[in-house]
Amino acid sequence: MRKIIGVIFVMLWMVIFSHVQVSPQIHERSEVPEKYKWDLSDLYPTDSAWTEAKNKVTARMDKIASFKGTLAESASRLLACLDFSNEISKELLRMSSYSYNKTNQDLRNPKYRAMDQETNQLITVYAANASFIKPEILALEKKTILEFMKAEPDLKPYTSYLNDLMRQKKHTLSGKEEKVMAEAGRMSLAPSSLYNALIYGDLLETEVTLSTGETVKLDRTGFDRYKRLADREDRELVYRTFYGELNKFRSTFGALMNAKVNTDIFNTRVKGYGDSVEMTLEPDNIPVAVFHNFIANANKQLDKFHRYLKIRKRLLGADRLMSTDLAVPAFDGIDLNYDIEEAKALILESLDPLGETYTSIVKEAFENRWIDFFPTPGKRSGYYTDFGAYAEHPYILMNYAGQYSDVSAMAHELGHALHRYFADRTQSFSTPNYSSLAAEVTSLFNEKLLRKNVLEKVKDENTRLSLLMAGIDKERAIFGQAMVSEFEWRIHQEAEIGRALTGDSISKIYLETLRKYYGHDKGVCYVPDYMDMDWVFDRLLFIDTYRIYVYAPSQTAATVLAEKVLSGEKGAVKKYLDFLSAGGSVYPIDLLQKTGVDLTSPEPFEKTMDAMERMMDEIERILENKGK
Repeated sequence: MRKIIGVIFVMLWMVIFSHVQVSPQIHERSEVPEKYKWDLSDLYPTDSAWTEAKNKVTARMDKIASFKGTLAESASRLLACLDFSNEISKELLRMSSYSYNKTNQDLRNPKYRAMDQETNQLITVYAANASFIKPEILALEKKTILEFMKAEPDLKPYTSYLNDLMRQKKHTLSGKEEKVMAEAGRMSLAPSSLYNALIYGDLLETEVTLSTGETVKLDRTGFDRYKRLADREDRELVYRTFYGELNKFRSTFGALMNAKVNTDIFNTRVKGYGDSVEMTLEPDNIPVAVFHNFIANANKQLDKFHRYLKIRKRLLGADRLMSTDLAVPAFDGIDLNYDIEEAKALILESLDPLGETYTSIVKEAFENRWIDFFPTPGKRSGYYTDFGAYAEHPYILMNYAGQYSDVSAMAHELGHALHRYFADRTQSFSTPNYSSLAAEVTSLFNEKLLRKNVLEKVKDENTRLSLLMAGIDKERAIFGQAMVSEFEWRIHQEAEIGRALTGDSISKIYLETLRKYYGHDKGVCYVPDYMDMDWVFDRLLFIDTYRIYVYAPSQTAATVLAEKVLSGEKGAVKKYLDFLSAGGSVYPIDLLQKTGVDLTSPEPFEKTMDAMERMMDEIERILENKGK
């Protein structure tokens, strides 16, 4: 989903790029040194200051209604409205950052949960009250808008915003209709809310007795743990048992997915888009062909994915590889462990090819407490980047446990944070925000620089094998993303031509797609029948249309850009920093073309496959040396 911050701040909160992982070691927050905890006082010095800001913005919000019906009067009137809307949006963004991060600092604290709910409610109310702005602007002739921009120089910061509106004019409704859509948006959250209640609630819970005689609980958390058991028979028993329990809710999950897809279709038709793919991509001016070419490229290159699966089979020493084997570590790798200071130094060293302009900001993030590093009681699990207040600085939540994966996660989130940092200092608040596609390039880019640096240092074959497999797992994820995207497209196509979506029909399409990608019929990887409901675990399917797709082109772009920078290609670093600074002032496909990456061609996908094959070549050489 495109994140819009500026003239109208319409999200329930700013888009957070987040990931979930288990935090194994917990310390009391009071025991964590201050330098390893974020400093939210850069947003508001105290909770009272936040409350004071809330009261002030609440008292001013209604003023937006005074501009309604007057935007066509003059350039100065239009400017006054946009400036006022920006002021309110900036404060709501700052408030949201504070309450959201305070909440996640300790989820047990009802005070901050209430503050966050208040912020979200204010954002929703303001979005509805300000929903007249777009339709009123679009009711103007293009000639009039251009004349206003010429007559009022202070409208210049809104150039990108106004141009973007004019481009999307045919998909914008009347003021009254847009307000209804804004209000109705809350109802569209029902499928994801019900999904979370089901998947993480008590309904999905059973027990199974393992070969050791131990009886274990299989709820959602238990399944994630026990599906990694080393004993294959136990592992298959866990899968069969849990999926059997899941199957009891096949109709319910099918109904939720049907509701989600039909919400997409409603929005598609009301807004005048050709289909759900166009509705998702058009706001960022991404050609629909880019999506379909990606699916076609993935299908064309499936032999690369199948080669990876055969390597896993070889590492596991299995006679037949099954999809239930893929969550198990392929071998007992060597864990690389880093204390937090070692991790920070390693990241800085890895990002050194980007120069002092970039690394000095990373140092600032480390030294000025942008990051909350360690797990503590009540803290949200995983890691994310919160964009903070405009032109302030972002914040990063971590649950650092000392493993290489934690270092990689930190590098990933720093990619997001510095993207926001550079964009905020180059672009006006009113510039349309950059797309998710552009955002994910920056995080994956950092991961690639880190992995390259670590691989250059490590000589031990077992450790290299571990790192190489981790790298391939990142690259081969592109096929998982293609598979889910193709599945998502297929079920939308079914609904768009009027066919009913049920738990049975959705699962049938999923199993067909899954087996094609995994080479089931070719004997590459066997996929049991009960895996037909595995789609239920793709949470993003219930939340954001084609959100999983975004990661794939981002992955290929990051691969090409990293190779350009690491090879020392002339101008590559400057082009990358320009990419970060452009924010949403240029559409993502056009912006990447300026860096030398053309997502309308198969080249980025092919180069990603080349990188994946180089890693597989080395893995096979190591296995040959080991006589495996």
